[in-house]
Amino acid sequence: MPVIDFLRHGETTMHGYLNGRHDPPLSDTGWEQVRRQYAGRAWLTVVTSPAVRARAPAEEIAEHTGATFRPDARWWEMDYGDWDGRTFKDLRADPQTCDALNRFSIDPHAVTPPNGESWQAFSNRIDEALTPLADDTLVVCHAGVIRAALNVTCGLPLDMLWRMRIGYAARVRLNYGKDDDGAWWGEIVELVQS
Repeated sequence: MPVIDFLRHGETTMHGYLNGRHDPPLSDTGWEQVRRQYAGRAWLTVVTSPAVRARAPAEEIAEHTGATFRPDARWWEMDYGDWDGRTFKDLRADPQTCDALNRFSIDPHAVTPPNGESWQAFSNRIDEALTPLADDTLVVCHAGVIRAALNVTCGLPLDMLWRMRIGYAARVRLNYGKDDDGAWWGEIVELVQS
């Protein structure tokens, strides 16, 4: 039964934006946040989203700890389509977009961002990415990815997960596996905000 750590990337140079595929680099504060989270820790493997805001710190962590490094495109953040790279203030200024964003927050299965990825496709991608992970792995990724992983493995309802703070450089330790019938089970062992 693997114990996996998920680490959200640190603060970016575009704080306050909805960044899915839009990929700003980490700010100086973001680097400090990440370094605090991995100080004194080590993993056998570091897996990462290919986004520069996740990949750059993952490379540093792997180099610092001597871990095997592996990028995996399945760990990308959700593709928010036309909403991507825009501020929440801007998105909420348009009544139709604000309404769609609110409905997405309540039930992402019911609303797909325009020209973006459906929650089901995103969830399926994360489900697939979880399967090959071995014990003592760090996955450097994004808040939406961590929420999807907790939904898939622990069965936590999405409306509850949106209310869970997963701040910049938050680390979530998860113990998970599959039953004999192939159903996921999981438990959150630790949640450490930066």
